[in-house]
Amino acid sequence: MYDEAGASLDAMQDASDADAAIDQATSALRTSRDEIAAARAAIERLDESNGRSDYLGARAALTTAVDGLEDLVAYVGTAGRMAEDVSRASAAAEAAADDLNAAISAGNKRDYTRMRARAREASSGFAKAASMFRAAHKLDQSAGLDKAAAYCDVRKKQADLVVRMADSGKAGRVSAYNRDVDRMNAMNDKAESMGEPDVVADPDWAANRIARLTEGIEKAGEEADRLRAQALKKLGYGE
Repeated sequence: MYDEAGASLDAMQDASDADAAIDQATSALRTSRDEIAAARAAIERLDESNGRSDYLGARAALTTAVDGLEDLVAYVGTAGRMAEDVSRASAAAEAAADDLNAAISAGNKRDYTRMRARAREASSGFAKAASMFRAAHKLDQSAGLDKAAAYCDVRKKQADLVVRMADSGKAGRVSAYNRDVDRMNAMNDKAESMGEPDVVADPDWAANRIARLTEGIEKAGEEADRLRAQALKKLGYGE
């Protein structure tokens, strides 16, 4: 699960690494907004006419398009931060999974001291990963990274149970140990049935996310072009 989440965001992360490009785009958008405002002020001084109204409508549509572009540029930066959080969370979760597997292996060899130590490390690692996945989820909830956090929560409980199993094994409490084996297996089944985050389940998630952001921009741009052409025609231009 972890590697796939990071891979799905790689394209966004690469784009967001170009900080200079983002700054340049932001500056250009500010300039565009200023130019639209100046054009609007000039048009508003004209006498009322259908052409004037259409031209003002075109300026309003352009403003909407610029708003959308600013949102898109900002989201590229957000996606980069999210990708970084997912990368760190994935690494922590993978390390915790290795610790948990090592703990179970030690238990099978009746090395309960090592079993307990590695299970505690796994518990700490899964808690850290869950926290980072939740931080990433807050940046864009549509990615569904709360599922990854919930998955790590279950794995943490599983690791905590293995700590208890180590104590039971060391104390010779065979019945208690075996009961917890059943509980651990049930937790494993629960974790595996939780489903994947949207960013993992849909290989086109990143592209679709950007497409949704650009759709409104394109529509606003088309409306601006339509109203501008209509205004020029009513004002006697473009015949």
